[in-house]
Amino acid sequence: MSWLKYIWATLIGFVAMIIFVVSAASLILWLTTSRVVAHSCGQMPTPINDCGGWTALGWEITIVAGCIFIGLFIGTFVGTTVGIGFYRRNQNSKPTTAS
Repeated sequence: MSWLKYIWATLIGFVAMIIFVVSAASLILWLTTSRVVAHSCGQMPTPINDCGGWTALGWEITIVAGCIFIGLFIGTFVGTTVGIGFYRRNQNSKPTTAS
């Protein structure tokens, strides 16, 4: 079997990871950043000038890192599943030899 199929499986897993990371991180950040900043800066007795910016930056880094971590597992799973499918298809297409 050609090694090119395994490269395709890896690329499919990489694309699955990128799609998950971008969509999940964008959705989570879009829905929650303003609430996290308001809650965090509202708890301070005298909020500093850059409270919102630093809080948003910390929240965004946390969310993106978490999505990348989960996305790596999803991408690895998808890539491995596709690779196994290629392997099984190749094994099923080989004629059996009688001994």
